[in-house]
Amino acid sequence: IEGAPKGDFRYLAGVEVSSAVGLSPELSIREVPGSKYAVFPIEAVIENISRRISEIYSVHIPKSGLRIKGCYDFEYYDYNFKSNKENSMLYFYVPIEEDANKCKDKL
Repeated sequence: IEGAPKGDFRYLAGVEVSSAVGLSPELSIREVPGSKYAVFPIEAVIENISRRISEIYSVHIPKSGLRIKGCYDFEYYDYNFKSNKENSMLYFYVPIEEDANKCKDKL
């Protein structure tokens, strides 16, 4: 990601809460900004996830003309997720510039 030091990486596992009131002070609170997101489904086979994310950034986003907004992305796991099952999916969200919808037919 532009502006981030090469190799810099932070992983944060999270869960949605309606309020931070009453949560343990040992927990980190992060708010995911409202944005327009490009969403990429990824098969839940663990050994393929890293390669697929790399392809998203190196091939799919540049090819589509989408412009990344921000220095973060996130994975979403719904209630159907089952680790290491080819028919199970996770969803990879990348924030994009608002005017990127002109490129949606290129994905």
